[in-house]
Amino acid sequence: MFYGATSWEADIWGRLRSARRVSLSLFLESEAYKRAVQTRLIANVAASYYTLLAFDAKLQVTEKTIEYRNSDVETMKLMKDNDLVTGADLVQSQANLFSAKVTIPELKQSIYETENALSVLLGRNPGPIVRSTLSEQEISSNLKTGIPAQLLANRPDVQEAEYQFRYGFEMTNVARKYFYPSLTLTATGGLTSTDVSKMFNASSVFWNIVGGLTQPYLIRDKTDSD
Repeated sequence: MFYGATSWEADIWGRLRSARRVSLSLFLESEAYKRAVQTRLIANVAASYYTLLAFDAKLQVTEKTIEYRNSDVETMKLMKDNDLVTGADLVQSQANLFSAKVTIPELKQSIYETENALSVLLGRNPGPIVRSTLSEQEISSNLKTGIPAQLLANRPDVQEAEYQFRYGFEMTNVARKYFYPSLTLTATGGLTSTDVSKMFNASSVFWNIVGGLTQPYLIRDKTDSD
């Protein structure tokens, strides 16, 4: 014996359409969330890369400054030997040199930490990052501009919030429409014989269609108050 059944509900109040929109809102929200994560990752990678280039430029400027201050100290020593400047001037020149030298280890430590952080964002083991210089960076693409509302609508996190709101709105509609009556049609059918020769015989085929109208009701628990 073969048996099958199916059921169909007339979407009179739009509950099924709202349920489909709920599923669509969840899907679009997940897509917007994925793009928001990708955008944040790209932004963090770009910010770390330019921070690394800025540290490189600062280190280069500091090394040049040390060279100039070394020359200044030598000059001040000669001038001190010829009684052109005082000992305080020489000490001040040496202090300026030392203040520049102490920043070198800090800059190198910052470069090392930024390289490791960028390596984590790129999904690779910590290590040196191959890079160019800050002066070689150029924006090759034209940035599109518009009114603030248009630019805000392109943000994935804003789109995600919109789909969350749409999901909540449609879920409210679905819950509200469960209180309305529903019309369903149920069909059953099958074969009473497994014999191939009798499979297409009308006497071995059965079917049935039933319609139903369902009205939900609420039971209110009333308690006496003192």
